Amino acid sequence: MAAVLATGSASISVNSDETEAKLLFAPDPNGDAWDAAAVNKLAADKNLGAYPDQKALETFLSKASKAKTSEPLEMVYAQGLLPEKPVPEKVNWADLPVPPDMAPHQEETLKKAGPPQVYRITVEKIKHESTVKKPHSLIPGKEETSVTWEKKETREKVEVNAEVLEVKYAEKGTVLGTVTPPVPGKSGKSIFARPIPPETMDNTNFLLGDGITRGKNELTATVSGFVRIGGNWADIVPLAKHSYKINTGSDGLTLFFSFQPGDKRFPPPTGEQILAEAAVMGADAGSLVNPAELDNAIDEAIKNGTPVEAFSLFNPQEAEARVDISQDKTKATLYLRKGVAGAQPLEMKAISQAVKESGVHGYDAEKLKAALHEFMESKTLVLPEYVLVEGTTSTRGKDRDVKVSVKVFQEEEKKPVIERLKEWSSRDISSAPRHFKCTGI
Repeated sequence: MAAVLATGSASISVNSDETEAKLLFAPDPNGDAWDAAAVNKLAADKNLGAYPDQKALETFLSKASKAKTSEPLEMVYAQGLLPEKPVPEKVNWADLPVPPDMAPHQEETLKKAGPPQVYRITVEKIKHESTVKKPHSLIPGKEETSVTWEKKETREKVEVNAEVLEVKYAEKGTVLGTVTPPVPGKSGKSIFARPIPPETMDNTNFLLGDGITRGKNELTATVSGFVRIGGNWADIVPLAKHSYKINTGSDGLTLFFSFQPGDKRFPPPTGEQILAEAAVMGADAGSLVNPAELDNAIDEAIKNGTPVEAFSLFNPQEAEARVDISQDKTKATLYLRKGVAGAQPLEMKAISQAVKESGVHGYDAEKLKAALHEFMESKTLVLPEYVLVEGTTSTRGKDRDVKVSVKVFQEEEKKPVIERLKEWSSRDISSAPRHFKCTGI
């Protein structure tokens, strides 16, 4: 038997959840003798399934033997394993500060919103069975059972602590954060070697209200507004500025304007502003609609609270392909215009037909093909004058010279002739016959 290390009284106490046993020893010279084996027997009588380090126990008893007082000494004799609590879903929120132009409206907007309305989504799989004839079977009329599953979601309203712990701001479509899945609790172990079950939670899911949708592990804003975050819930109180987009249509040319009206306290875009952006995108200013048309569409959208969908920024323009020939038939030019704003697009077939019907020959086909490819691939709407072929304009020849082939009178020979002409021109012929024969001079 081991040497006696201490005299007094020893007892073992166990806490309520049975995860810790303490050795209490009150020194007393007239008490029982205790060594490590005696203490261990005391623990065994209580059915403890764990024992301390023996050196630590002997050190404790040695200290108790030297105590100068009868005050009880205490030592943790055995420890169990505490159960781990379950961890609910957590959201790692993105950095989404409230913008300066939204901050002045935050208090009023949230005050009017009222308490959160959050929901628990439960998913139920419903099995459907049907009997169908098996195709291509060697056995006529053979049937088999087809099984399909339907996923049914149920939205149940849940009461929560309405305290708002944090406020953020997000635009529609913004990823708000990522969800960390819940971690189930783990069982512990008592000092009697019995399992200790973990705590249970009715719902470990993070609860969502209006304005937020959940993907696989992401939360996304379905509206623009203030994100209210509580202890285990979040929702969005809508407050959005007006927003718009300018998109290129399927023809690659026409620009379409879409507008989503927001809160009336924010200024809307102007028609001039939108058309200026369209011009930057390469639109021909002469083909764009009047700014007033856009202003009217925007005003109506805000008034009625309805969005503007695919408003064409171009005036309607029909496609055209023609060959113009100059008046002197020395020059042939090709005029092309693309169809926009819903009109039939300009097609290569129409261009080929126009060139063919013009009857023009002698143009460079490869050069024309390259020019057409460049025009059709560009955002230019009109090719006003592509020279197909050009001839040579006729020019004035040399002036004609007069060549005299008769004999010229000498000076002395001119006088009698001149005299006779003067006499003849001065004659009175008013009474002369209407018809007479000139016999010469």
